[in-house]
Amino acid sequence: LFLTTEKRHDTLKIYPKTIKSWEHFKDVVKVIIKGKHDFETIVIDTVDLLFKSCSDTVCENLGIDHVSDEAWGKGYDMIANEFEREINKLFLTDYGIIFISHTKTQDLTNISGKYTKIVPTLSNIGRRVLLPKVSVIGYMKLKSVKIDKNHYEERRVISFEPSEYIEAGDGDGYLPRELPVYRDAKKTFALFKKYYDKKGG
Repeated sequence: LFLTTEKRHDTLKIYPKTIKSWEHFKDVVKVIIKGKHDFETIVIDTVDLLFKSCSDTVCENLGIDHVSDEAWGKGYDMIANEFEREINKLFLTDYGIIFISHTKTQDLTNISGKYTKIVPTLSNIGRRVLLPKVSVIGYMKLKSVKIDKNHYEERRVISFEPSEYIEAGDGDGYLPRELPVYRDAKKTFALFKKYYDKKGG
């Protein structure tokens, strides 16, 4: 079941449910938890816009224009608590939960100097809530793959290898450094399943 916050899924063979507001999302979560359906995996696409909806709703309820308008960081805490409370309801079920986010480059500094890292576009508050809870972070990218001696082809892959320059990781330890992404979603799913079945996941 795709809980969509963007209207870009018309050509995909999925079961979409458009999320119209943060309160609508909360209502949908209640229905999901009741379990009177056949879905096994819940996809939130994108979690970036879902979090913004949460943030806007909290600010509206507080009567402020921006979260920073609330003194002593109270607004930030209220948004984090509201978002985490609803997300936790999904994590406490037996459903598989997938969060989709866009990416951005972030300029950082370490002892060696400045460098750029690719990270999710989810806001810092949302990241602090969500990232400790997820077991796998995959980064989808295009990669040049050698087809034959003189030909290369751009293909989509998902990387699970964490690095200084890409936010990714496999806390379960089931997956390889990267996996191909096929046009046939069932084929991609079967590949994931194969690795999890090997480890008894």
